[in-house]
Amino acid sequence: MFHPQVSFGSTAFGGTSDRCPFTSTEISEYARTFSRPKVLSGGFELYRALDKVDRVFLAGNTAHIHSQEPSAMHTYDVTVTTSASPEIVWKLLVHAASWPLWSKVDSLDTARSVGLDPGGDDGVGAVRAFRTGRTVTGERLTEKVEQRLLAYEDAFNSSMRNYHARIELKPTASSGTVIHWYGEYETSRLLGWFMPRYLQKFMQGMADGLARYAEECKPAQ
Repeated sequence: MFHPQVSFGSTAFGGTSDRCPFTSTEISEYARTFSRPKVLSGGFELYRALDKVDRVFLAGNTAHIHSQEPSAMHTYDVTVTTSASPEIVWKLLVHAASWPLWSKVDSLDTARSVGLDPGGDDGVGAVRAFRTGRTVTGERLTEKVEQRLLAYEDAFNSSMRNYHARIELKPTASSGTVIHWYGEYETSRLLGWFMPRYLQKFMQGMADGLARYAEECKPAQ
């Protein structure tokens, strides 16, 4: 997984010192925590914990950071085709309350959401807060083209910065829909080792869930 006492000596932390930034107690606790199957199976909990370790490192080792270089920009890009029409897929996307039914999020946090439409047609400027495990992230809608495009950015997210995503819908010749979901974001250097592969898989699951659920919502022929 991750070995602080080894990695710190490499250029990954911006230096070649052989002094570990963590105490033996912190390393033991890290190893003990991430040997738990429950944590390993919960991606959001894992990257929250990694982010905590990253903050501990930064707080105790600022002398090793000689420049404030911006984090690298990461991306994800997934595409899936469903037999459901763009109209059906669109209704699920703009209705935040439906997301827990088909996606990997657990619930919609209405207390931290802003501007949700009572009729299930959230507009530009609305902030939809979704809870996954103990993590709540907020996404602000920035662009909306009926049955074609829904774009959003991070309103609050402890693990990502400058997050922008777009969901494009294109009708198929057989009255289905191609769902193209892609985004870009910045994160800390430590999370940068983990997040790109994790989020690519997570977002593929989101798109797959949307496609399957939309097919279940198709009216009977």
